[in-house]
Amino acid sequence: MNKVDKTRKILLLTSTEQTSNRLTKILGDDLEQPIIKQMQGLRIYNFKKVYKREKRQMMCTTICGPLKIPGFANNYNKNNRRWDRYFKKYIEKRVSQENYSLSQYLIANIHNISFIIFCFHYCPLNEAICQQFVNFVDTLQNKQQNLKYLRMKYHDLNAKHIMENFNKLENFQINQIHYKIHNLKSEFNLRVSKAFTDWQTRFLQKYFRDLRQCKKIFFSPTLLPILKQIVTSYAKQLNFIQEPYYTLNFEQNTLDGPIKFKWKRKRLRDRYVMAILMEKCTIKEAENFLFKAKMTKQTTKDVILERPLPLNLPTLLIKATKYLKLSAKRVLTIAEHLYQEGYISYPRTRTNCFPKDFDFLNLIALQVSNPTYGLYANDLLQENSKIIPRNGTIVDHFLHPIYPTQEGSHLKKDNRLVFDFIAKYFLAACSNDALMSKTTITMMVKEEEFTFSSKKIIAKNFFEIHPYKKWKDIPLPNFMLNVEIVCYKFTLDTIPPKKPTLISEAKLIKVLENQGIGIDCKIVDHLSDLERNNYTTLKNNKYLEPTELGRALIEGYDRIDQQLSSPNHYLEFESALFILANEIIHNNRVINNNGVLPEILNNNLQKYSDFLKKVTQRKRGLLYSFQKNKFTIEKNPNRKQCKDLYRPIFSCTRCGIKKKMSIKLTKDNRLMFGCAGWKDCHTAIYCHDCITKIDVMNEKCSICKTKGLDVVLCNFFFEPGYLPVFLQPSPYKGCPCCDGNLNEFLKRDILKKEEESEESDESDESEESEESDEINDNNALIPQKNSQKQSQSRSQRLTRNRRSGQGSHIFHPFSHSVIDNRLNENSNQTIINLNNNKQNLTSSNHDEQRKRRGQVTLNTNLQKRKYNNSKK
Repeated sequence: MNKVDKTRKILLLTSTEQTSNRLTKILGDDLEQPIIKQMQGLRIYNFKKVYKREKRQMMCTTICGPLKIPGFANNYNKNNRRWDRYFKKYIEKRVSQENYSLSQYLIANIHNISFIIFCFHYCPLNEAICQQFVNFVDTLQNKQQNLKYLRMKYHDLNAKHIMENFNKLENFQINQIHYKIHNLKSEFNLRVSKAFTDWQTRFLQKYFRDLRQCKKIFFSPTLLPILKQIVTSYAKQLNFIQEPYYTLNFEQNTLDGPIKFKWKRKRLRDRYVMAILMEKCTIKEAENFLFKAKMTKQTTKDVILERPLPLNLPTLLIKATKYLKLSAKRVLTIAEHLYQEGYISYPRTRTNCFPKDFDFLNLIALQVSNPTYGLYANDLLQENSKIIPRNGTIVDHFLHPIYPTQEGSHLKKDNRLVFDFIAKYFLAACSNDALMSKTTITMMVKEEEFTFSSKKIIAKNFFEIHPYKKWKDIPLPNFMLNVEIVCYKFTLDTIPPKKPTLISEAKLIKVLENQGIGIDCKIVDHLSDLERNNYTTLKNNKYLEPTELGRALIEGYDRIDQQLSSPNHYLEFESALFILANEIIHNNRVINNNGVLPEILNNNLQKYSDFLKKVTQRKRGLLYSFQKNKFTIEKNPNRKQCKDLYRPIFSCTRCGIKKKMSIKLTKDNRLMFGCAGWKDCHTAIYCHDCITKIDVMNEKCSICKTKGLDVVLCNFFFEPGYLPVFLQPSPYKGCPCCDGNLNEFLKRDILKKEEESEESDESDESEESEESDEINDNNALIPQKNSQKQSQSRSQRLTRNRRSGQGSHIFHPFSHSVIDNRLNENSNQTIINLNNNKQNLTSSNHDEQRKRRGQVTLNTNLQKRKYNNSKK
């Protein structure tokens, strides 16, 4: 091998800038300050350090996550509506924007580097970061360069610990199976998230204007089960029914005060049954009702209260959010800050087992100088020469549980609270178990059994330092065995039901830990993703409340398929990878089987691909759930996609060749063909709601050409399920003037409605004339001026119902026939007034219906009066 050039530099890579700064202060020379170079967001610390008895030039910098991130090609991301292709498309890896300046620096200065030292804690993500970096550097260096890769193993940023481990550098050896599993999980999450996110973003923003402010409506196979837990707790609180419980309350006076016995049956809902039980327990003596009790049993036993397990991240988040009243995100931020300053060990760990050769005594000795719990640490050192904490079930040989590495009495505010919690928890885990004596008394009131427990702590041990789990002595009352006593208080009490609260962060983390979600110590990151995507909000710095968007999304997917939002499918995927990794570690035969990982990936991608197909087919469930959660749906959203608006198609039948009919939009986004001279001509063809889009073609209708008409053919797009068999496929190519199929399809119902409205108008006119005659004859009820106003408004309503102007015509949708609206001479003045007012069509229809209902009721009353008068 070629000798290493000693003039070249040594590069140290860390995960955060704070770690780089801390390592530079520890490893650098105290006499010389480090030189800091900045280039396009990249900060490089240059310092000198003695390595292998020689002073070498060193550099320390940060790599922000994976050097290359997976993604799809640019031409694939744009305007792609085949969502199933996301599950099969080739994925490219490109240098991330955060690490672009680092990659450019390596390209320019790789020849000046002899060693690369990875200062990372072990986890699958860090393994992938290191392997990607090695692959990238190998493509840059020459074969003769002889670049070496080393790793420094450390658990905290204490100066003594760092100096010891820097002199014990090891050759970097990647764990291939963990690297492949991490790449497989990242590919799975990318494909599923991209497919569902793009589909639901385009679909929901198309119908709901409120959601167009969001850049994207994010979907993730891990976030959806977490969101469902939050929505379920909210639904329980919303749908809570107050049903009271009933119980028997038995109290007795003693020398130490009144004591309360617990009923063995606890509680019942049926008050009638409780009244029967209460009656059975009563004794009548001299017209008095008494209750007598007799002690039948007394047992005493010693109970061992186990000390807590070593602290890991889930336990820290659960306990600290509960006792310290801080949010989970705040607790993790403070813990990472304390780690960067060298006060605690690496916090992102799930292991709850210390190794056998761990040095507990030196860590406990560091806390002796603390003013609050220093005396307890000193007593612990003197009493126990050998400390052996309890061991949990989660074992990781690369990471240790969380423990304090310095004394932190000078810390302030929240930092002091979190550090004291970690230090006290560590001292409690190193203490002995507590011992308690428990005595249980059983009392019988007729056939009902009641119990009372007396507790006395014999040895406190870890309770002295662990104030978060409180316990107090309960004195033992003096009762004689098999001797009856009169009950001091025996009542039937009503227990009001407790309204369920929103799920707290501590409870949610505990539920997710039991389910197996967030086993990569990213539970807090998942919760912050939910809050960033406007799915949840944090209430009172403790409870998680879903937003309207989060509730609508979960309810919609549950309407389609409840398995989609359940964690079972993703847990099956992670458990299969976890089992495979353990088999490969303990059995070398499985390593050569390269077809297992792609098979697991393809099977799980196929499941989510089937889910997406089902969602696209039953998407009306999402629309219903969003409407239910107060999202206003936009009518006919597809009309705005019509690119050929205001493009002339054929000549107006009223204006002649001078004006052309073109595609327009009504106020409620309905498609129509309107005349270009709309101020003078109100000729229109209104399209049915099922037509979503109209594209004008360059071809002309041959049939209309023989009649002397210049009409352009169009492509008509229909909503799914509305297109009849004889018009398929969609888009349907046809003429808006002479196509009989289109006329027959959209003409029948509208004609029936027109005929019914005309008949009702005629009947209303006849009834109105009779009404006016009746009023004029009797000289009662309504003056003559009002009757003239009613007749005038009636003519206005007739004109509005037929959508006509002065001398205008109405066209049925896609019908070339014209219905002439010739009104009486008396109504010409009202038509002119209507055209001048230009009132809205929809509001006039509503006004017409309301007036018509009032006139019908008025006519019926007049007919009854006329009939009664004729009888008399």
